[in-house]
Amino acid sequence: MRLLAAARPHRRTLLVLGALILIAAAVRMPFWLSSTYAYGHGDAIIWEVWSRAIHQHGFINVLRTADSNNIGYHYVLWPTSVIYGWISPDYELWTAPIRILIKVPPFLCDLALAALLFVAARRLLPFDASPLRRDVLPALAAGAFVLAPATIYDSMWWSQIDSVITVTMVGAVLLLARGHAGWAWALWTIGFLFKPQPLVIVPPLAAYTYWTLGAGATLRGAAAAAATALAALAPFLLHGDARLIGETYDRMFEQWPLDLSQGAWNGWSILDARGDPHPSSTALSLAGLRVSYATASLALCSVATLVVLTYLRQRLDLYGLLAACAMMVFAFYMLPTSTHERYLYAAFALAAPLLVRTPLLAPGYAVLSATFFLNLLAINPPNDDQFWRWERTDFAVAVAAFHVAIFLGAMLLIAQRAAAGLTRLPGISVAPAALPHEPRMAYGEQEIG
Repeated sequence: MRLLAAARPHRRTLLVLGALILIAAAVRMPFWLSSTYAYGHGDAIIWEVWSRAIHQHGFINVLRTADSNNIGYHYVLWPTSVIYGWISPDYELWTAPIRILIKVPPFLCDLALAALLFVAARRLLPFDASPLRRDVLPALAAGAFVLAPATIYDSMWWSQIDSVITVTMVGAVLLLARGHAGWAWALWTIGFLFKPQPLVIVPPLAAYTYWTLGAGATLRGAAAAAATALAALAPFLLHGDARLIGETYDRMFEQWPLDLSQGAWNGWSILDARGDPHPSSTALSLAGLRVSYATASLALCSVATLVVLTYLRQRLDLYGLLAACAMMVFAFYMLPTSTHERYLYAAFALAAPLLVRTPLLAPGYAVLSATFFLNLLAINPPNDDQFWRWERTDFAVAVAAFHVAIFLGAMLLIAQRAAAGLTRLPGISVAPAALPHEPRMAYGEQEIG
C-alpha cells in the first residue's frame, strides 16, 4: 500500500488495474480442465459439437449441419475449430485441448470485465476523492464481481458464455453514458446475437438514449444495431438460410411447457416445489377471464419495467443507467416463467460499480452473490454427489423466498427514489440540455477510461 501511495497517479492506476487482472487470471488457472456433472449433456459439449460441425462442413453450413439454437457465437467457435483442427485432425471430442479452447473466450471476457468495471467504478467517484481512493475502491468493486465464486464457476467449471454476453452489456452502458449511441447499440447487438438475454436492458438503454441524446441519436443507434445484425447474418441470408435463422430465434424465445421456473430460485420455483403447475396453467380468474402464469409473469415484468424507467428518468447519469439495467436483469431472473438460474449473472456486473458510491449495497450484494452460487451448484453440480442435489428441497425454497424478499426490497427502494424524484420535477419533466453527463476522471494532464 505504501508503494502504491508513492507511485505517480497514472502509473498507480495502471498498477492497480494490472494487479486486479492478474489476480482474476490466477484464481482461474486451476480450473482449465474442470467440468461439471452436466458436461456430457450441457452447453460445454454443445460448443464442442458445433465447432466440430464448422470444422467438418465449413462455417457457412453450420446452421444446416448442427442442431444449433444460436447464431452469433458461431463466429467465436470458428477460430476455435481452426485451432483444434490443427491439434486433432479427426476432431476428437472430450479431450483436454478442446476443453481449454472452449473456455478461452469466457476467460478473456472475465478479465475484460475486470477492466470495464474498474473504469466504470472510477467514473462514479467524486473529483475530490483522494487519488489513492480512486484507485483502490474501484479495484475492490470490480473484484467483488470477477473474484466471486459464482463468476469463476460459471466460466471455468461450467464453460458458460455469460461473461461474453455481459461484456457487451457493460460496454454498451459505458459507451452510451459517454454519448456514443451508435457504438453502444452496435456492441449491444453483438451480445444479442450471441444470446438474447441482453434484450432485457433495451428499455433503459433506449429510454436513456432518447432522453439524453435525443431522437437523432436514437435513430443512429437503431441504424447501428440494424447494420450490425445485418452484417452478422448476411452470410447466412445469402446462403439461403433465412428460414433456419427464423426457426433458431423462435426456439430461443419459446416458453418451456414444463415448469414455471427452469432452474432459477425465484417465486415460481416455490410453486414448482409445492405442486406441478405449467406456464399455461391458470393462475387466477378475473370476472371469468382466465389468466395463465405466463400472462401474469408478463404483467409483472411490465410493472417492473415502468418502475425502473420512472427511476431512470430522475437519474439520467451513469449511476442511474447501471442501476436501472441491473434491476432489469434482476427482474428477468425473478419474474418471467421459464427463466434459468444463470440469468442473474449480468446483474452482479452491472451493480458492482455502484458499490463505490453506495457502500450500503455491499452486504446485500455479497449475500445474493453467495445464494446465486448455491443456485448454480444445485442446477449443475461439480459431481454426482447427492449432497449437491438441493433442487425442490426446503433449502431451495428458503433461498428462493430470500430472493423474493431481496427483489421486493430493491423494487420498493427504486420506486421510492423514483417517486421522490417526481415530486421535485415541475410538470414531471426534465430539460435534456440541463442533464449532466458523467465526466472523465482526469489526473493532471492524464486521463484514464
